[in-house]
Amino acid sequence: MRSYTALVALLMLAGALTWAVEPLQLLQPNALVMPGSQVDYGTVGPGQTFQIKIDYVVKKDGQFLGQWDDAAVTGLPQGWSAKPGVVYPDMMLLEVTVDPASPDGDYTLPVRIDDAGGRENIGGQFPFSLLVHVKRDLLRMDVQPQMLQVGAGQPARFEVTLTNMGTASDRFEITSENISSWALSKSVYLAGGASKKIVYEVVGNDEANYKMSIDSRSASSGLISQTQPVELDVHSDLISDMKATSNGVLLFPTLEMPVYSLAGLLGWPFGR
Repeated sequence: MRSYTALVALLMLAGALTWAVEPLQLLQPNALVMPGSQVDYGTVGPGQTFQIKIDYVVKKDGQFLGQWDDAAVTGLPQGWSAKPGVVYPDMMLLEVTVDPASPDGDYTLPVRIDDAGGRENIGGQFPFSLLVHVKRDLLRMDVQPQMLQVGAGQPARFEVTLTNMGTASDRFEITSENISSWALSKSVYLAGGASKKIVYEVVGNDEANYKMSIDSRSASSGLISQTQPVELDVHSDLISDMKATSNGVLLFPTLEMPVYSLAGLLGWPFGR
């Protein structure tokens, strides 16, 4: 009976010491964490690198108590990697990279914050975990218009809107297929949750109807991508040639520049 009472007292004391530790302030994700608790990080894609930012200063009622010295992810799924914690003047930073071939699903990452040698008397260690959702379908792309008519050699301009539906920042490459003349390649950086509109240009020098596509792909993994079919009708007629002069396509000899300029002005009312 006496040993049982002592065991209960020890467990109560251990619980009291654990909960006496001040909560940990995470800056990314933005959350106040208690020892042993779990935090939902958000959604990331395969191959992406995401950051865990920690306020390592410990305060109570505005009074400085000490600071944590180190942080590490203590368990990773197969194929994942993590860099050791780095201390900056305003935060402690951890970076985790998802396996580029990682299947969709929910993953739990154990994290431990340390007070090296217990010198600060703020709790020794502070364990918690992150719940990370891996999803491939986190890129949204909208292309407008989906059909353009232009003259031969005239730039066709599509408006591409990319939206990063995930939590991690990433760089995305916009390209096109099935256009043999000339196509622009653009790189776009998007923070987590951000959206951006880009003008994407292609040029068809030969008269033809191009059944092409505009593609966007993450620099982290080819599994994060979107494709939008579009149509480009390239043909030559008087109106198209006039419109082309407004886009820098020289149809006339240099000595006939006044005629060239007039053609561009006449073509303007017919649209670009």
